[in-house]
Amino acid sequence: MYAIKDLNSLDNRLESHFHYEYTKIMLSSMSLSDSQIDQLVTGCPLLEDSQLINDAANLFNVAKRENRKVMICGDYDADGICSTSMMVDLCQRLGFTVGY
Repeated sequence: MYAIKDLNSLDNRLESHFHYEYTKIMLSSMSLSDSQIDQLVTGCPLLEDSQLINDAANLFNVAKRENRKVMICGDYDADGICSTSMMVDLCQRLGFTVGY
């Protein structure tokens, strides 16, 4: 038997490793590439490579150029309310007339 000097450090390393590997196994059942799985597991998605992000940015550019109003719609759960309020705040700061 050997003595473990820092139990907190060991617990943190085991928990981090377990969650990472377990999450990768769970995500591998979906139709995702290894790169997409790594981005989801590490929490570092490559947003600049996303066509959806580019399309959304183009829509906002057109709306700003043509002085259009922006409607933000969200769900009535915790994350929906938070994300809606964040988008409303962002759009107002960018000078849009916003409805929600």
